[in-house]
Amino acid sequence: MSETITVENEPGAIIESVPGAGVNYTATVHCTGMTTVLAQTFTPSNTSPQPWQHIALDANGNATITLHYTETGSYLNLLSADSTLNVTSAPITVADTLAATQAGAVVNLPNATDFVFATAATKFNQAAGANSIISSAGSMTIDATGGSLTIFDPVGHDMITEGPATEFVGSPSGAVSTIVATAGSSDTILAGSAVLYDGALGANSLFIGGTGASDVVAAASETVFGGTGGGAYAPGSSNFLFFGAGASDTISGGVTENSVIWGNTNEKLDVTGTAGYGTFVALGNSDSINASAAGGNNTFFVVNEAIGSGTFSGSSTLVGSSAGGDTFAIFGEPGHAPAAHAIVIENWQASDTLYLSYGSADLATADAALAAALPGGGASFTLSDQTTIQFIGAHPTTAVA
Repeated sequence: MSETITVENEPGAIIESVPGAGVNYTATVHCTGMTTVLAQTFTPSNTSPQPWQHIALDANGNATITLHYTETGSYLNLLSADSTLNVTSAPITVADTLAATQAGAVVNLPNATDFVFATAATKFNQAAGANSIISSAGSMTIDATGGSLTIFDPVGHDMITEGPATEFVGSPSGAVSTIVATAGSSDTILAGSAVLYDGALGANSLFIGGTGASDVVAAASETVFGGTGGGAYAPGSSNFLFFGAGASDTISGGVTENSVIWGNTNEKLDVTGTAGYGTFVALGNSDSINASAAGGNNTFFVVNEAIGSGTFSGSSTLVGSSAGGDTFAIFGEPGHAPAAHAIVIENWQASDTLYLSYGSADLATADAALAAALPGGGASFTLSDQTTIQFIGAHPTTAVA
């Protein structure tokens, strides 16, 4: 039988009782073709604080080995009795539990994986490592320029400059926090009621809870879930923005190209100063999306049907860009129609396109009404699902299926 050595349970992270004390880790190993195995621990610099130990295996080739590890990066080394087979475990992470109790103190987080409990307003600096901060006091200032950091704060009032792999979790009822994602990307940020946010390098996910107004500067490839308190947004390219219900939001500047922006029930969204090429999705339920001062070539999608148990409480208004080139796409499904309501389209330009995802009878109704209407005098027609499409002022001369 050939010899094999397998570590059945890799070490992961273990919290030491006192900083600097090290930890004990019990490994479960399985071996074949042998009755004993040699075991020893090594530090990251490949020095060993203890001699080799001879470990007897049971009849099935199994053994449990408990050894002491002094620092993060230490590992278990297993050696066959004839020294022909040498196996090492994954490195262990030695973590500490620290306390930050002095208001105004500055804490430099170690290059380690530690858990920090903050009971007072504290400033934390982190350049490396993989630490976690849990706060019961809020008002933290955090400068995380490297490593990964997880922050739990139900209180708020934080100023956070966060690193390349940060997760921030705040309470929806927490107070305003300022989050500047300057050092990295691919972060997950579950923020409090009102947020000041700068996405910097991008690819982050930002979740805003509560009713406080937020100010968000998103970088490229970010996903933002807005709260119900509204806010000001400057998106980056290829964003997904989801707004909270009943909010008044503004997009001012930024880049909407290749971005998808979802309004919610009773959403009021004003878009100004962008280069266009954005996609705006309305659920057809009392939404107001005004992109008259934005760049052109946008797409407005209206999901014009009852979804689940949702009800439609009023008309929606879509205002296209003065630069033109916009597409207004309205989708309906017979048999799943909402209550009678209107979709009002304003600021129509000659280069715009109306797309109706309806049957041939509805398209004929639309074309007849548009052809009969006076140029610049508005137009209106009602589809079979009791949705009225109304143009204020200029209008198309035909609809596209």
